[in-house]
This record gives sequence, C-alpha cells and structure tokens, in this order.
Amino acid sequence: VEGNFFGTIPGSKAAVLQMKKQAKGIIVNILSVSALTGRALSSGYCASKFGAMGFTKSIRMELADDNITIVGVYPGGMKTEIFKAKPPADYENYMEPSYVAAKILENLTAEQIDEEQIIALPKY
Repeated sequence: VEGNFFGTIPGSKAAVLQMKKQAKGIIVNILSVSALTGRALSSGYCASKFGAMGFTKSIRMELADDNITIVGVYPGGMKTEIFKAKPPADYENYMEPSYVAAKILENLTAEQIDEEQIIALPKY
C-alpha cells in the first residue's frame, strides 16, 4: 500500500527533472479504478490510490506549461502475482497485464492522449 503512493512521488520527481532538461516528456502513473471509488475491505489500498490520483492531477497542473504530459491510468482488476495466494472469486474475469499495457501504448501513440485513462475489459 505504501508503494502505491510513496513510490509514485519520487519516481515522478526523478522523471520530471530529466524531462525539464529535455523540454518534453510523458509520465504514466498507474493508479486503479479503486482511486475513483471506495471499496469495502480495501480502505488502505483505496486511500493510497486516492492519494496517488491527487498527486497525479496536481503535478499535471503544476507542469502544464512545461510540455510534460501526466497520464493517470485507472485499470480494473488485473491478473497479477499479488493474488497468487488468495485469488478473488471473480479472478477469471480480471485483465491480463499485456492487455492493459497494449491499451496504455494505444493511448500514448494516439493523436490526442487521454490524460485520464480508465481501462476495463469490454462488455460483450
């Protein structure tokens, strides 16, 4: 949980220092749909993602004139190692990390980048 928030700040700060030197750049902060709403039994996780979202939106405003784009990515449930010991009941419906990565890349190469990218599996 600490890494969700406290990892985002120094990573972004290091990137901003380099991007200011080169006068451009894109920072992608991986957040979660849990940053958009609370969830029972996930208060610490949601709070850390809320914090990371607030940080992401704030530095976006601070860097608006520096040609640095800040993207907040909000994926839904992903199949990751964190669930290895005890997967949720609906784990089979979670997204593969490769699907999320492809969606992020699609956004970053679009003519107009979506700075608030919500990623969920399509409903059929």
